[in-house]
Amino acid sequence: YGEFEKQSKSIIDGLSNEDQKQAFRDVVTKRGSNIDRSLKQHVGSEAIRYDLDVSTALIKNEQDAAIKNYSKPQRVIESLKKQEDTIRQFGARNGISDEALQGQILAAKSATHESVINRMISNDQDIGAQSYLKKYKDQISAEKLATIEKTVEDGSSRIFAQNFVDKYIGEDPEKVQGMIEKMSGKKREVVEQRYE
Repeated sequence: YGEFEKQSKSIIDGLSNEDQKQAFRDVVTKRGSNIDRSLKQHVGSEAIRYDLDVSTALIKNEQDAAIKNYSKPQRVIESLKKQEDTIRQFGARNGISDEALQGQILAAKSATHESVINRMISNDQDIGAQSYLKKYKDQISAEKLATIEKTVEDGSSRIFAQNFVDKYIGEDPEKVQGMIEKMSGKKREVVEQRYE
């Protein structure tokens, strides 16, 4: 910007009359304002981008902490709170509407809950996953809820089937088949697949 002023002064000094000098000063002032505005917009957008990167990293770190500490409910709650605080602070600094913030908070909580439930299911804790889902269902977006419910149901059925097969593997096949026939739905289907 300093070079622009220096060049402008040099040109003004080379003009022959005051009308030319004033006309050029007007052009320089307008152009200088445009440069200043562009520079401020650039700096502002870079600051927002940096703020977004830092906030996104904080949220991701807290989601990871919740997943790693899924068996410690207080740490999961703390993680959810830190994520919400980070989103609200970002929104306050950047003028984001309350409706948009609520959507971002719900998305972050949904992703965290989904990951915690997936971790429980992968560790054969289907009953814990069912209880967790029941407790936090209202913090999960409708978009994710159906998928998560299916994951919990499938995980529960898989674990039930594995336990059933492990328990009755050496028993009389007719007796076991009779027990399977008394089952219904997804559990029966999964047990039949595993028992074959």
